Formats: sequence, C-alpha cells, structure tokens
Amino acid sequence: MTATAKTSKTEPAAEAKPRRPRLIVAIGRQRVGKTTILKAITEITLHQGGDPQVWNTDIMNKSHAIDTVGVDVLTPPEQHASGQAAWLEEQIMGMAQTGRDAVLDIGGGWTAVHELIQGSPLLGAMRRMKVRLIPYFVIGFEPADLDYLDDLHRRDFNPPGSVVIINEGLASYKADSKEHTRAIIRHPAVQQALTNKGTVATFPAVNGLLKVAERNQSFFDFVAGKPVPGMPTPSWFDTLRFDFWLRHSIPTFMRDLGADFLPNMPNGLPPVVSKEEIENGDEGDDE
Repeated sequence: MTATAKTSKTEPAAEAKPRRPRLIVAIGRQRVGKTTILKAITEITLHQGGDPQVWNTDIMNKSHAIDTVGVDVLTPPEQHASGQAAWLEEQIMGMAQTGRDAVLDIGGGWTAVHELIQGSPLLGAMRRMKVRLIPYFVIGFEPADLDYLDDLHRRDFNPPGSVVIINEGLASYKADSKEHTRAIIRHPAVQQALTNKGTVATFPAVNGLLKVAERNQSFFDFVAGKPVPGMPTPSWFDTLRFDFWLRHSIPTFMRDLGADFLPNMPNGLPPVVSKEEIENGDEGDDE
C-alpha cells in the first residue's frame, strides 16, 4: 500500500496596501519657519531619490521663497485666497491621478488652505481620492503660536496623523528650550493633535539662514559654495555649519519623525553623518 503525500494548501500572500500620495503642508503663524522647514525637507527628499511636486501659494514671500529648491515650482495664477483654493483643488485631484507626493508652502495669515477648510469638505474629499494630508503645524515659543493651532481645532480641522513641529530656532535661549518644549507638548492644543494619531518633533536650529536667503539659492548649493553674481563666497564657517545641519541635524530630526510623516524617498531616509566625518570632509585626518 502506497502512502499518499498530504498536500498543503498555500495561502495567497496578502497584497500590500498601495501607498497613498501625500500632501505635506506647513501651517502656522507668519515667521515661524514654515518655508525653511519645507525647503530643507524637500531638498533632502530630492537627494534621496524622491520626486515630489512643489506648490507655492505664498506668492508675497520673496525673501524666503521655496522656489530655490532645485525643481520647478507650481504657483496659482491668482493671488486671492478663494482663487488659490480652486487652484489647489485641481492640483489635489491631479495627485490622485499621478500618485506623486506634493509639498505645499502656503504662507501665514488667512490662506487658500484656510479657505478650503472653511468652505469645502477638504478631508472627506481627500479621503475619497485616497490622497493623504499630512499637516505640519509649525510653532515657536510664543503663546500666539498655540492659539493659532487651537483656532484650527475649533474649526474642526484636526486631521489624523498630523505633525506638531517645534522650531528650535525660535527659542530665545537654547538652554531654556528643553523646558519650554516640554511645556508646549503639555498644552491642550498639542495634546489634541497627538490624540488623533499625531506626533511631535523639534526642528533643529541653524545660524545664518538670512545669508542663504540673500543669495537666493538652495541649501545644498550654499554648502557647495556655488557662486552667485554680486555676492561674496560663503565662509568655511558658514558652509560647514549648514553642512552639519543638512547631513546630521535634519536627518536626525527625520529619523525621530519617521518615514511615515515624510515624502517618499526611494533611497531611504538620509544617513546621519557624524560631526567628525563632516569636518574631515574628503581630506581625512590632517595629522
């Protein structure tokens, strides 16, 4: 009698969920560092193989514009908030078709995004289109920054998976920033964002942002010392300071935040390069 081998059923592998395109938008009061944060994240994303669209509705901001990231930046044809809101609706619908992430710089005050929040079912529409909204609520150390976030919550705008970013560069004294940061995290407006699958992270400070803005160039071009007509060559102190910020401080921030709250980077999150490696550069040990 020949034994018959028992055949095992192979369960079909579970299909991976398709990745939803992400719209990352920084929201907050004027002068809290929204453009700087988006510009740095976008530049690093591009270096890591990402291909996000970049949208700029902060047309009045000429001195710290996101336009210098190194890719074409889309801007709406109209300057008033309602016209920009209609333009944004079209761009978001396009995301659903292309699957590309987008980074949106909206500026401060009453913006096109506020117009969408007030006048349309923004979150419901994006959910239907399978586009994920990731708001970066950018705040400093002023009570009014938290009032701004509180006001958005009162308008029933508290999307799941929001990020509260505390800009360390706005601290009066770095020595006091840790205690101030703990107080900010305890604030009810921040806690409300965190209870809806949100997270909080501190964006690292760097000195000399105005020097980069005056040159109207990307952070990586500044580090590389690329010449700008009529402008002096950046000093070694400045380029090393920004090199450390781009290759150590911000990658550390990104890893604390997590890839789930950032644009797609096919090459993975950027490595955290040590201070020693950055200072030695290509020269190695001088001794």
